[in-house]
Amino acid sequence: MTMERELRGILETFAASGWDELAVPARRFLAGELTAPALREAVLRAQAVCGNCGCALDALYPRALVLLEGFGQLCDKTGT
Repeated sequence: MTMERELRGILETFAASGWDELAVPARRFLAGELTAPALREAVLRAQAVCGNCGCALDALYPRALVLLEGFGQLCDKTGT
């Protein structure tokens, strides 16, 4: 699985979570309306609030942050 596909899958899970603080930024990023750094900040906030509650999203926060870091570096190199 490519990093982009894995990130997309995680973000689709976030978008479908029903938790607006995470779902809305994920949807906006997937629609091309939010930058990777802004999404990273939203994921960090969500992780701080709910990163250890035991839900299925807990394991996805750290992986999303790693993938977003790689995505941001790729965008920096390509200028996109």
